[in-house]
Amino acid sequence: SVGACRRVRHALPSAWDSRSLSGAALRCLVPGMDTRTDVCPRPAPPPAILVRQASTEAALSSASDDVDLADFTVVKSGHFWPQKIRFSTSQISPMACGTVLLFAKDLYIIEMGADVQMMGVIGVVLSIWGPCCYPVAGYVLERNLLGAWFPWDAWGRRAPWFLTHSLVLAVATAAVYMPPILDSTFLCLWFLACGVVLCWVLAVLFTCFEAARTEMYPTKEERSEVEAVVRITSAVGVALGIMPQLFVAAAGATFAIRTTVSLLYIGMALLSLVSLRIFRLARQEHDSAKVDSFASEVLSVAKIPACRHVMVYGLVEAVFMTVILQGAVYYLTLVDGLSGTRRSIFLAAAVVVVALALLIALPLWTQFFRVRRPNVNTNLVCGTACLLGVPLGPLSLLLGRALPPGCGFLLYVFVLQVAMVGQSFWKCLALGWVVDEDCHASHGRRREAVFVGVLSFVGAIGRAMAVGLVINGLGAVGLQFEFCDQVCDGLRVPCKELCERRNIEGQPEAVKVYIQVLYYGVMPVCQALVAILAIAFPIRGERLDAIYRNQAQIFKPTSLDLPKPANEQKGLNGVRDQTPPVAQQAPSERKSLP
Repeated sequence: SVGACRRVRHALPSAWDSRSLSGAALRCLVPGMDTRTDVCPRPAPPPAILVRQASTEAALSSASDDVDLADFTVVKSGHFWPQKIRFSTSQISPMACGTVLLFAKDLYIIEMGADVQMMGVIGVVLSIWGPCCYPVAGYVLERNLLGAWFPWDAWGRRAPWFLTHSLVLAVATAAVYMPPILDSTFLCLWFLACGVVLCWVLAVLFTCFEAARTEMYPTKEERSEVEAVVRITSAVGVALGIMPQLFVAAAGATFAIRTTVSLLYIGMALLSLVSLRIFRLARQEHDSAKVDSFASEVLSVAKIPACRHVMVYGLVEAVFMTVILQGAVYYLTLVDGLSGTRRSIFLAAAVVVVALALLIALPLWTQFFRVRRPNVNTNLVCGTACLLGVPLGPLSLLLGRALPPGCGFLLYVFVLQVAMVGQSFWKCLALGWVVDEDCHASHGRRREAVFVGVLSFVGAIGRAMAVGLVINGLGAVGLQFEFCDQVCDGLRVPCKELCERRNIEGQPEAVKVYIQVLYYGVMPVCQALVAILAIAFPIRGERLDAIYRNQAQIFKPTSLDLPKPANEQKGLNGVRDQTPPVAQQAPSERKSLP
């Protein structure tokens, strides 16, 4: 009997402190332990804890000695799968238009004759500007600067920014492929102007999404469900964004083709506005007065150890993923010797292979994450799966040498995608846990966008480093391309084929060696570091349980259809007059938080 009581006391949520129960009440929690009483008193849960009383009582009435009651205090957002899918479509437009920044500079060089060295400088400038946009975007989102035109009670903090910047995204993306002059110098300046606008717009849109997800969905389980859908919508966005550019690469950068591509991008940029209604539900109570100056907020966030851990992880992962994407065209062109239509076919096939690997691995990881597993170290599981894929990437490229050109690269892409699917889930969840702890530390303070901005800043630096590693590195070892459409203007088709063949065969041997060093050496090291950082993440065990308890106390589901209670007294931006969460109570009152 004593052992059973101890097990029940350990399983009870800490908010229901079993030390406050009488002996009879504790014995009655386990059926069959004490039949001497007909009345079994139960403690009333604190009013701030959001539990389903009926299901809790039913579970207690049939509990066994090994019951785990931790799941009974898990709070829900109230969103069903249709709402989560609709919210996830917000990633289609920025992902589609973001590929323009990633691939357009290569088409400017290869297809339109932009100056290679000057484009390298432009890439450096955008690489500096792009990361700087993220922390600024995160800060202005928290200041609610558009609140005068979009009231918080109806729009929240994220929806106004998502709406306005989606419209700007459509204009800026369409302009990229419509330069008025095809001069090599003017092309670089035009790309710079469009790139400056796109960097800011994409920073705002991505920050809106990540901040809204953390705000609307309180636990790992719901955030992982959204992430599962986001993996699909992001892949759809990337595929939609790449296809028009493959068309340009295959058919040439004529005016008619560029006009068609620009019109397509306008439609893509406006597609994600179907998720605007869900963004308006991101209205958790907050006090904007608790957001200090830009410098103090950024420094405050950067001082949190768990946040610094995620920052290092994001830097390494960004380098790893961007080199793979950025180097794909150069690997297929300069190592496998593909050009024109064949190169475009294999790039399209790579997109299909990524989707196939995603469909294989996604259901497994989704089921793993969407169920709470208190005794499983999620960090260890994700890191180990990633670590197992480290030797398989280079091995697939080596095996590909016995296959037709391009097939080895497809095998490489498949292996990496399977190994890295779990890491996309883990990164989302780690960010959410860091933000949750910060919200619990000060009642009314919510700065999800600041965290997202700082972490995205580090990730953008990693992507910028990767772009410089590929573009500037290739330029340094002697890469040069002719604009074959311009050279062969008015001539027969064989002229362009011969020109593209000269572009491949006329490169120095150091160019091919440099690309192979990236894929055989730099990439495996980055992947190993990603796995180790995931395994070593400090939020786990009891520290993670404390996050669940506090989330159950402070989270309030929102709806556009339900009016707010008349007796609810709100202060600035919806902050209620209520008892502070567990983390903010006085030490004498704080029983549930370790």
